[in-house]
Order: sequence, then structure tokens, then C-alpha cells
Amino acid sequence: MVNVDTCAPVGLAPAISVAWGKLDRSGSDLRWLSLVSHSADVAAVTMALLELPSWRSYMAGFAGKALSGQDIARLTVLAFLHDVGKCALGFWLKQLDLPSSDGQTNRSARFAALKLCNGRIENCGHVNEVLALLSESLYASASLALPIVAIDQWGGRCLWRAAISHHGEPLPEKADGATPYWTWSKAFGFDPFVQLRRLSDFAKACWPDAFVDGAKLPQSEAFVHAFAGLVSLADWIGSNPTPEFFPYDLASEAQRFAVAKERANQVLVRMQLNVQAARAALQHRPRFESVFSFKASPLHHAMNRLDLGPLLIAESETGSGKTEAAFWRFKTLFEAGCVDGFAFTLPTRVSAVQIEKRARTFLRATFPNRLVMPNLVLSVPGYLSSDGVEGQQLAHFRVLWPDSESEASAHRHWAAENPKRYLAAAASVGTIDQVLMSGLKLRHSHLRGMALTRSLLIVDEVH
Repeated sequence: MVNVDTCAPVGLAPAISVAWGKLDRSGSDLRWLSLVSHSADVAAVTMALLELPSWRSYMAGFAGKALSGQDIARLTVLAFLHDVGKCALGFWLKQLDLPSSDGQTNRSARFAALKLCNGRIENCGHVNEVLALLSESLYASASLALPIVAIDQWGGRCLWRAAISHHGEPLPEKADGATPYWTWSKAFGFDPFVQLRRLSDFAKACWPDAFVDGAKLPQSEAFVHAFAGLVSLADWIGSNPTPEFFPYDLASEAQRFAVAKERANQVLVRMQLNVQAARAALQHRPRFESVFSFKASPLHHAMNRLDLGPLLIAESETGSGKTEAAFWRFKTLFEAGCVDGFAFTLPTRVSAVQIEKRARTFLRATFPNRLVMPNLVLSVPGYLSSDGVEGQQLAHFRVLWPDSESEASAHRHWAAENPKRYLAAAASVGTIDQVLMSGLKLRHSHLRGMALTRSLLIVDEVH
């Protein structure tokens, strides 16, 4: 019998001794980010979103009550613990994979390591593996390493499961015969439970208020779904290792959260997820005629009212200015702080492309300062268009923008680079299916739904 805790066969010498969150072998050197640091990045984005008055208000609406400072601290802890599955042995061994000359991945070293551990290649993820950790056989050990008891006292178990499900598929309800218990074993000098305690100690040090007695977290299903979408969005943003977002060398592990929180606040402003500057720019109160170059009709004047209710149906003959009325309605609600953006949806790709041009003209006339103008995405798969600029798809899911030398471009164009995050733009024009997918049982539907929450939804061509 091989003692895998002391055995180090040739080629099985993992370079990273702790749980890691991100890893990059694209260059000549191995680059990696500890799981604690990556988790701190995602927690920083989560907290930054929850501290924005508008986003805090959206979440309060789902909760049915105002969120306290302790609520936000606890939700941040749950977001920080979204990747606990990366402490598992199987995931940790992924560092043994090497790029091969044919562009594929050479997994032979990991296969050899898994054979010694009696492990399986399909159990090297970090989501379903948590089921084993929370199962009856491992719960006692897990509760000593993680603040599970405290989370249960907060009423946060369901919310934590939602955070763990941030990749778009819900964590199964319970373990079964295929649950990978082996992945929580100690091997090659790596102890998953030691790594879990590192996460726990970091959380308690950063957010001590979360662990003080207090009222339970909101329990409504709507709030759980919204939190799932919020963490998914935060993970997408916090996982971006480019220099403008959260690079590997942003800060040491000890200082990571403090520095990441400051960076998160900057990123949200540049991405137009924080639209306070754009809203302040409307203090000059542009007139309808100066934006659209024609006289407002009674329909357009009605768009200035704030007592019309959440659902508004505008019916008028072709050419009467319904599109301009929809844009002006957004301006009114945006200025009043009722919405942070708009999603203009149409039945066809052709009509979406045409309306996007009109939306761009409207935004430029309403927000002359391009630095604070809400970013606009053409939400039609197959296109790479943001603010009227066309991007070019490169290898490894990278996108080249003509103004890529501009730091602001990385943030303004981010939502356009993947259909799953189209609705994270402050303004989007696209086909209705992009919105419908936020209400279907599809991967990342929560991400789409939570991003849409901030927007005025405009449905054109309703018949």
C-alpha cells in the first residue's frame, strides 16, 4: 500500500503547497493566486455592490426589509466562501496539468497522482465536491474547519449553497453514491481541512461583525435567487486577472481584501455598475427638444411623470415617437434614482441593430461627457459591439478592442465580451431572448436576472 502523504514519484511534485484559486500557465512561468486571495477579490466586489445605495435597495426589495451592516458582513462572508470546493485534493492536483505542443492539456501527471489516491478525474471540480464535505460522514470535521455552525445560526445555509452554485448550476440537495469523499483526504503533504481553516481564519479576521449575535439573514426565495446572481456577477468581475481588474500581484494575501475593496470600488465606477457620476451629470436637465431635435408630443411629456406605476404600455401609430418616449422614460427614472440602466429588447436581430444606433445617439446627446455616459452593448450573439465600437475575438476567449490602450475600455466593453453578461451593461439593446433566459432554468440565469434588476425593461413591438 502506497502512503501518498509521503510518496513523491517522479513528475508528481506539486509546486503550489496551499489551496489555489487561479492558475496561469500561458507564459514561461507558472503564475497562481491563492484561494484566500481570490476569495477576497470576490468578497470585495460583493461588498462593494451591496454598499451601493441602489443595489442595496434592490436586495432590500427581495429581502422584504432593509439590510443592516451585519447583514452585509455576513453576506460577504458567504460570498468569500463561494469556492470552498477548491480546497479539495482533486482540484488542487489540477496544477499538475501541463500544456502540450498540440494545444491540448497533458493530464498524465494528474492521472498518475489520482491513481495513487484512488481518485477519479471527473471528481476534480469544486462545486459538487462540497456535497461530500457537508455529508454526515464529514460534517463533524468540516464544522471544526469552517464556520458552518455560525452560518446555520445566521439562517445562511441556503444562501451559502447559492454562493457555492455561482457557476450557474445549483448544488444538488444531498450526496449520493457518486459523491467523491476521497477528495477530502490528505495526500502529497496537502491537507484540505488545513486549507479550509485558512479560509475560516481569514473571514473571522476581516469581518468580525458577522460572527456577533444578531438577527437572522433574509430567508425569502427571491432573496436567495438574487444573492445567487449577485455572487455570480461578483465572481465574473473578481476573477478577471487583467491589470485593470484584479491581477495576481495586486497585493499580498494579508493585505488582499483591503486593496481589493478599493479596486472593486474603482472598477464598479468604470464599469458603470456604479452610475452616480452619470446621474449627477443630468443636473443640467437636458430638454427633450435638445436631445431629439423635434418637439415633444403629449406622449413624451407624460414620460416625465413619476406616478405612472411600474408597468407602462404606450400604444401609438408608427412614426409617432414611441422609441423616443421609451428613451425619455429611462432618462426620467434614471435621474430620479429609480433605475440604473435600461434593457431595450426587440423580436429580431435586424431591428435590434437599428435601435442600437438610435440608443447610441440618444445617450451621446443626453450625456455629452463620454467618461460618465452609460456604456451601451449590442446584446445580440455573434456581434462584439460596445459603445458603437467593434471588437475582435482572439484566442483563449480574449477580445481586442480598437481602443484597448485605454484603461477605461477594459471596463466599458467588459459586458459585451460574453452573452451571459450582456445585461450587466448600463444600457443594452438586443433581442428579447436575452431577457427571457433570465427566467429559465439555464446556466447563469441568475447572473442575467440580477443584472437586469437594475434596469428599465423596454419591450418593443409587442403584438
